[in-house]
Amino acid sequence: MRRYVYQEDVLLPTLTVRETLLFAVKLHSKAHSRHRRQAAQLVEDLLRELSLSKVADSRVGGELLRGISGGERRRLSVGLELITEPRILFLDEPTSGLDSHAALLVMSMLHDMAARRNSVVICTIHQPRSSIFNRFHRLLLLAEGRRLFFGTVRSLLCPCLIFLQTVH
Repeated sequence: MRRYVYQEDVLLPTLTVRETLLFAVKLHSKAHSRHRRQAAQLVEDLLRELSLSKVADSRVGGELLRGISGGERRRLSVGLELITEPRILFLDEPTSGLDSHAALLVMSMLHDMAARRNSVVICTIHQPRSSIFNRFHRLLLLAEGRRLFFGTVRSLLCPCLIFLQTVH
């Protein structure tokens, strides 16, 4: 199964973080039937995995209602898709609009989650800082729709470092 996390978070601002996840469990028929009795435990596990336990009873918030931070909103959006236990998770610019610390937290959580769940995480990202860039295993670089590079981050970094050394 595949799931997609949009660049813009689509969340109900008046619900709490916990209510949002519980509502999503009940909406997803597969997750609901499999976890009907265990819905509360599934939500608590997700809150812990997403590092949202401290804000579980806080309102999500929005433009007119103060709520959780942007990084917490992004992790909650990811959590909504994790309910169905996807093998592949696509994310459109998961760090967009986040400060550098929140962006690193989101990407670290995605990296760790992929390893723990043995799943694939694919995301688009523009100009990541080095600490985020180094979290990727494989990389596809595009320019004007054309492939510039596809391979491991390590195989990209070594030739670049050699090139930089020869230029100086």
